[in-house]
Amino acid sequence: MVHVDVYVPAVDCQYEFMLEETAAAEEAMKEIVDILQKKLGGDKTAGQEGFALYSCDYGRRLCLTDSLEGQQVKNGSRLLLV
Repeated sequence: MVHVDVYVPAVDCQYEFMLEETAAAEEAMKEIVDILQKKLGGDKTAGQEGFALYSCDYGRRLCLTDSLEGQQVKNGSRLLLV
């Protein structure tokens, strides 16, 4: 498990998450979106389509099929969900 900070510009908030580092970025993103939709009361029918996850530390979009650890996401990493 890795502890990461996820900034969501749409709501101008930063959230802390514990994510499985061996999971694909797509799975991690789905988990993040699901939790935020529950927390913020968003449209649960919208799903995860249209979202992207970026590494603020490396300035690049995460490949959804690669694992988090394979993309150097580690404890303290800063991610951006747009």
